[in-house]
Formats: sequence, C-alpha cells, structure tokens
Amino acid sequence: MFNSLVRIELESLRFRQARLKDLFQRGAATAAELRQVEKDIEKIKTDAAKETSAAIVREANHTAVQYHFYSDPPSPWIVKK
Repeated sequence: MFNSLVRIELESLRFRQARLKDLFQRGAATAAELRQVEKDIEKIKTDAAKETSAAIVREANHTAVQYHFYSDPPSPWIVKK
C-alpha cells in the first residue's frame, strides 16, 4: 500500500517537473520552482527509503520475537508424572 502511494506521488511530481521544465524553457517558470520540485522528489525518495528500512527492521524484530517465543525449551519447573 505504502509503495503504491509513493509511486503515485512520484509520478505526479515527475509530471509536474516535466511541465515546469517546458515552461522554464519558454520563460514562464522560474528556476526556483524547478528546484523546489526536484527537492520534493528527492525528499519523497528519501522518506520512502527510510520507511522501507523501518519496515524491514520491524519485520526482523517480529520474526526474532516469534522465534524466541516458539523455540524456548520447556520450563524445568514442569514435572511430568
């Protein structure tokens, strides 16, 4: 879900970037507007990378907890009769 939202947002910004480049060449857009879109694209890429890394860490922690929970040896206090 998160990745598809990031893709949609990136595509939107890339379209805006292409439009601004065209307008810039015609003199209708400023270099500052173009730089801002490029900064927005880089920010989204960075945020997506951070979220992906965080998701990997969360999954690894969840797996480690499950492994620890299910692989504990039986308690020595349990006495079989």
